[in-house]
Amino acid sequence: MKKINQLRGILNNPKKLMGVIKDELGEIRGKFGIDRRSVIQGEVEELKVNLEVTVPAEEVLVTLSRHGYVKRTSMLSFTRSGGDLGSTGLREGDHLRWSLQLNTLDSLLLFTQKGMYYQLPVHQISEFKWKENGTAIVNLIALPKDDRIMAVIPVKAGEWKTLADLGEQGPALVFVTKRGQVKRTLMAEYATNRSAAIAAVKVADGDEVRSAFRSDTPQEILLVTEQGLSIRIQEADVSLQGRVAGGVRGIQLREGDAVTDGLHVSGDEGEILVISDYGFAKRSLLLDYPPQGRGGKGIQTFEIKEGKRVRPNGTRLVSAYYVKDDAGIVTATAGGTYGEFRSDSTPLEDRRGTGKIVGAIDRNDPLAETFLKPLPPQMQ
Repeated sequence: MKKINQLRGILNNPKKLMGVIKDELGEIRGKFGIDRRSVIQGEVEELKVNLEVTVPAEEVLVTLSRHGYVKRTSMLSFTRSGGDLGSTGLREGDHLRWSLQLNTLDSLLLFTQKGMYYQLPVHQISEFKWKENGTAIVNLIALPKDDRIMAVIPVKAGEWKTLADLGEQGPALVFVTKRGQVKRTLMAEYATNRSAAIAAVKVADGDEVRSAFRSDTPQEILLVTEQGLSIRIQEADVSLQGRVAGGVRGIQLREGDAVTDGLHVSGDEGEILVISDYGFAKRSLLLDYPPQGRGGKGIQTFEIKEGKRVRPNGTRLVSAYYVKDDAGIVTATAGGTYGEFRSDSTPLEDRRGTGKIVGAIDRNDPLAETFLKPLPPQMQ
């Protein structure tokens, strides 16, 4: 009873209770206490956590479809499903556009037609089995309905630090717009921790980005227009500019013409492959495209035939490629019909050639775009 009364006296008296707690904590500190290892601050501006601590490094396959469905798949799921890119899950009417073998610690830079970009860490991409469709990219980035992704550039884990150390000796990103503007900016300027849209290049009203690519060393840029003209310029003639600059004139366009593609080329090896909206394609030797000064009118790369007495071969060029080896090319009409052909199946002609049809295209449903068929991953 004496012990009970003593304990009740402590519980019923807050001052006594706090005294007992203080004494007992003091005993514990004397017995087990160590110096504080953390620092107490009133405010923390930024908390940095090493990504490798929270995300396990794993080789994965990231795919993005033409209609904007993305997924991250383990290499095990890919191989167990047959190891075939053509067997991936896709919604009806969709097609595989990009396939990249990456690490979960890597990131993707996604560039849009309106001149914006997003950085998307690979580990933040939802994981799916190979036969599943994936998730809409708008669930991961705030991509507006009136914009679309036109270039995907991977960044390896830890590469941003290396790029910053290289300074002006580091790689650049090159942008080519519909109106013939060309811009070159150090890739290091695109480092960010933000997930929201960021300006990649200044795009004027009525203009849009037609191509974007990484350039580790300055080479040459070949601009190809819808009306079959082209110009080959030195990349070094395009001065480095800031991230939000609008670039400089790459080609002087005729009225009603527009740039369809900007290609990274070098030397004399390889061919330039062009495709019209009626499905006519042809290759011509890169050797036949002499370097010119930036801002010129260019030279002919495809002769468009129109009229009642000739067989029309198109109204405009929809795509151009720099090919050194045989490549698969996927075609897509405005109505959503897909086709496919090999680059080596197209005729090798001079620059003024009219091409050969590579697929049955209805003139009422012409080609809207083409893209390179993704290559299978290199299995370890």
